[in-house]
Amino acid sequence: MPTTISREDLLDKSFPLFIKHGYSGISMSQLAEGLGVSTETLERYFPNKKALFEQLLEGFVKRDMVMVAQDLKDAKTMLEHIEGAFYFLSRHQENYFKQALIFADFKRQLLNEGDDLSDSLKQVYANFDRSLSQFFGVEDPQLIDLILCMSDGLIWQQIYGLGHGDYEGNAKLLTKMITAYLNSLQNGDSVN
Repeated sequence: MPTTISREDLLDKSFPLFIKHGYSGISMSQLAEGLGVSTETLERYFPNKKALFEQLLEGFVKRDMVMVAQDLKDAKTMLEHIEGAFYFLSRHQENYFKQALIFADFKRQLLNEGDDLSDSLKQVYANFDRSLSQFFGVEDPQLIDLILCMSDGLIWQQIYGLGHGDYEGNAKLLTKMITAYLNSLQNGDSVN
């Protein structure tokens, strides 16, 4: 067994194990075995499986924000940002399918145990929403929710085998809807 291993290595190598077994289908000792470390070593870095998994999710969010920002550094308009983000999603859809399925299993187990996401992970997601707001130039949290629902919905449609995978077309449609909504607000129209 290796004498030194980094937290990041453990997190990176744990993702395929979660994919293979699901969140609820693997224990800390099985994770340790799959990672080639002792359970004690793994528990020095992560007190429990939930903490390990939440740090894995946190890493995904932070990494993705950096990658999307890098990919779209030249985007100027909301349309370019949304289309670029959906194109990014389409290029990485297989990974997002896996993340969505594992997260659903994780959340199901939390609900069964009467537990919830940790405060630190909730804060990561709140920071993610704020970053998206700045990224898209949209201050309305409901619009950020709509963008996320649309992107998550496309992923789940693909998982169900029902979607057409037209990320570009959906991005354009979403942008038209948001533009119409923002124009109606500027014109003083009521949306309620």
